[in-house]
Amino acid sequence: MAWLVLILGSLFQMVWIYALILSDGFTRLGPSLLSLLVAIASVELLSWSIRNLPLASAHAVWTATATFGTGLIGLLVFGGIASTTHMTIGALAAVVFVLMSVPSLK
Repeated sequence: MAWLVLILGSLFQMVWIYALILSDGFTRLGPSLLSLLVAIASVELLSWSIRNLPLASAHAVWTATATFGTGLIGLLVFGGIASTTHMTIGALAAVVFVLMSVPSLK
């Protein structure tokens, strides 16, 4: 259950970053409020999950999955390309390796 809560927190973190971009520097009310609400939810879910999971494992998964998802959002939604100014294929691979190494953090 704690792992599912953690993944849900990562999904909220992805929405947080997406809404932050749409808020245009907190000048648009709807995306700004969404950004603040999902930020709180994301951190709260991380906080709950680390009561039941090792901190290093939980933080690694929370960060890596959100980084991976945010990179995909940038590539697919905002038309980003894999270049030196955007998330590269190497960076995406690095995130996958972090996720694969989580079992060894126990």
